[in-house]
Amino acid sequence: MMATTDTNDEGQQQEQQQQDNFVKHQASVSQGNTICTSEEEHLSHQQNVFDTMSEWFADREKEVTPDLEPIYQDMANDILQQIRDASSNSSSLRLLDVACGTGVLWEFLFEAANQANLSLAIQGVDLSPAMVEHASKRAKRLLDHHHHHNTQQRNRNKKDDTPPTLPSHTIDVVASDI
Repeated sequence: MMATTDTNDEGQQQEQQQQDNFVKHQASVSQGNTICTSEEEHLSHQQNVFDTMSEWFADREKEVTPDLEPIYQDMANDILQQIRDASSNSSSLRLLDVACGTGVLWEFLFEAANQANLSLAIQGVDLSPAMVEHASKRAKRLLDHHHHHNTQQRNRNKKDDTPPTLPSHTIDVVASDI
């Protein structure tokens, strides 16, 4: 029984250390207490923070840890079940992933779509061009194994005040893992 407790303590210590490292890294990127006085300043600050942290996220999301894997699987299954419940008997679905980050959810969405015998097209959009670049790299790797799916990625220009407009027939569902 003691060995199990020691193992649990080590796991908790590692998890706490990872959280502490994340907070320290985020604080160093954010440069302390940044006060934004306008929406444009806030968006610019957020873009800068996530651009700077994109490598950090991409490195940690190359392999989803076993403790997070069931969460992403459940999220992907829930999203696809909601799509299937709301749509007709379509064999293909189009999904817009808002704040896609590095695209970490996509592998799980593709796997869930495979199990449901669906073809899935994902369009990812994010404020951070660096995150979109990592999502594009992830998409290329994923599409090597999932040939009947596809992805598109783009960043939302912080200076663009108009929301993106998409014809209603181009997207079946909008999702986000934030």
